[in-house]
Amino acid sequence: MYRAMITASVFALFLAAVPTASFSQDVALPLTWKGSGESTFIAEYGTNKIEFDVTINVGEDGAVSGSTSTDDGDGIIKHLFYGEKKEHDVFGLKSQKVILVLMLNENSSDPTLIVLNGTILSDRFFYGDISLAKYEAGSPIAEALKVNDQIATEIYEDYLSADLKSALKKCLPFGTFKAEGKLE
Repeated sequence: MYRAMITASVFALFLAAVPTASFSQDVALPLTWKGSGESTFIAEYGTNKIEFDVTINVGEDGAVSGSTSTDDGDGIIKHLFYGEKKEHDVFGLKSQKVILVLMLNENSSDPTLIVLNGTILSDRFFYGDISLAKYEAGSPIAEALKVNDQIATEIYEDYLSADLKSALKKCLPFGTFKAEGKLE
């Protein structure tokens, strides 16, 4: 079960990298981002690591799709929040806040939301925290995380809506992720 959750987390993390590039002024839609990475998460007997590969597609209308794969299955991207790209004085780096929402086991009796809350550096590296929540249709968490809306939403890092802040606080911290990829 944990490996499947990580699979979804990995998928989310790659998707996050795609929207970052897709909404920057120097990248045209549609686009495809491919990469690989690793998730570290808490398990019954310590921490586990899962490696993954991912392909993310962003359509001309901003709709996000794609897949991630591990031996344990796939996660489905449900929504993506992205912040404004910021330029930094350190080594000419650019960063962007990205929150990716995925669903694991959507058609089962126990669907789970996986939230990748992170930063993308220079449209190439994506890293951050993984958290989990039980999915319940119409719940305040599902509504705030826009589970039924696959068109990316712009957010402002210094101001997140009260609903989104509350939903993020109610999610269970689960681990971390990091990935590297590129536009193709």
